[in-house]
Amino acid sequence: MNELTPQDYQRIIATLNAQKAAAELAALEWQVRAENATTALASQTTTEEATS
Repeated sequence: MNELTPQDYQRIIATLNAQKAAAELAALEWQVRAENATTALASQTTTEEATS
């Protein structure tokens, strides 16, 4: 089995950092979607109550 070199570790860390950044971005996108959906639902509920 080959030993890992410092360059291998650097590549691994760079890959993990990129994956972490992508996951954080995806989480933020879902958070914004959830907030937008919550706002839209609250607005719809308020509008329905006002017209009832």
